[in-house]
Amino acid sequence: MSIVQRIRLGFTLLLVLLLLLGAISYLKTTSIHGRFQQVTEEATPQALTASRLRAALLMADRDSLAHLAIRETSAFPESRQRVAHDKVRYEQHIKAFAALTLDTESERQLARVTDQAPRLFTISEQLMSLHEESVELERVLSRMRSELLHLDDNYRSAADLLVRYTAGRRSLQNKAELITSGIARDLKLILRADGNTDLVALQGVLAKDIDIANQRLERIVVPDDVKARFTRHVARIPQLVFGDKGLIATLVRRQQISQQLHGLREQQEAQSQQLGEVLDRLIAISNQSMQEDRLSADVAVDSARTWIVMVALCSVLIALIVAWSTARSIQVPLVRINRVLGLMAQGDMTLRVRYPARNELGEVANSIDQLAHHTKTLLMEVQTGSEYLVSETRKTAEIGEQVMSQVQAQKAQTDQVAAAIFELETSATEVARSSDHVRREVGEANDESRLGRHLMRANRDGIEQLATDIAGAMAITRKLEGYSSNIGNILEVIRGMAEQTNLLA
Repeated sequence: MSIVQRIRLGFTLLLVLLLLLGAISYLKTTSIHGRFQQVTEEATPQALTASRLRAALLMADRDSLAHLAIRETSAFPESRQRVAHDKVRYEQHIKAFAALTLDTESERQLARVTDQAPRLFTISEQLMSLHEESVELERVLSRMRSELLHLDDNYRSAADLLVRYTAGRRSLQNKAELITSGIARDLKLILRADGNTDLVALQGVLAKDIDIANQRLERIVVPDDVKARFTRHVARIPQLVFGDKGLIATLVRRQQISQQLHGLREQQEAQSQQLGEVLDRLIAISNQSMQEDRLSADVAVDSARTWIVMVALCSVLIALIVAWSTARSIQVPLVRINRVLGLMAQGDMTLRVRYPARNELGEVANSIDQLAHHTKTLLMEVQTGSEYLVSETRKTAEIGEQVMSQVQAQKAQTDQVAAAIFELETSATEVARSSDHVRREVGEANDESRLGRHLMRANRDGIEQLATDIAGAMAITRKLEGYSSNIGNILEVIRGMAEQTNLLA
């Protein structure tokens, strides 16, 4: 696998891991978003609505209790309006809660709230109505008590007047006191009546005391105006106390209302407590659901963090492996190539990189080995040509030495010819003396001349051969110069490749 392919594969793996990381992040983010959406759109609104529902019921209960504390009838409409507003707000919260996505338990608790809350509002309405009636009765009772107090004062005055008129006679005075004391006592008991007073029995006792007083009054001898005054005030007592709208009936109604209020208040408290427990359970369910959703969201966040960290670590590990493998694939051959090129730059063409990897640097190493092989072959050819040139040069030197020796011999022969000619000149007289001797000498001169011409011809042939050998030596020198130029170009190419290899390293 080539380095480029290896790098591409590494980056492809990193891209796949990044895509995987993005997919995991997207899926986990979607899950987290769903969890938080469930918390924010289901659990949290459910808890908030349940709390608002509880607050609305508490507000309605508080306003109904505040209504029971009102003693002014003019404040009742405003108080009832507040309670009605609380009921409307409760109904709105019920509708909002019912519109949410609820589980089975929440629906069951909501059904209990829906069933019990109207009872609570009905009890509150009854309490408010009874309280308003009680306040009205208190107002009527206050008026009746005032009238009864005024009547009691008048009655006491009439009774005191009656007793004074009988003060002279002890028996009459006792009868008068007996007649007046029973009614006075009954009136005092009526004025002091509370929720525990037996008003029916008190009414019977008062009626009986009035009958006794009327019967016994006839037996007492007192002025008629005194009797009439006493009788008139006694007659007003039944009008004020007895009857359907009398004080006794009003007090009985107040006792009944008080008992009803007490019973309804107990029912309201029990109903409110039950409803509060149901709402607390509903709020607890909502909070538990919200807590579970929050825990699920936290688990999703932790899972996303774990996956992202694992994929990131795998990406870093693969990146380190790819970087180490790539650096190793580049560094090892570059070191070998650099060492071989350094030795080649020093002139050693016998070394080879021998890096058979199937990648770019393997191809470069193979090219360098081929270059070294061709360069070695070329240098061997240059060496062979140089040796041949040296041999031819030596031959040329030997030929030159032979020519020089022949020239020296020709020179010696020329000197001999010159000496012979000089001798001919000097012996001209002798020529005349002996023609035979002259002919002989001329013949020798002719022979020497022929020999000289032959030597000159041989010298000329030797010089021509020397010129031919020198021309061949020059051609060989030019060829050697071409080989040297080619070697220089090859060395320049090798030097450029070495520089590129160093840059690549």
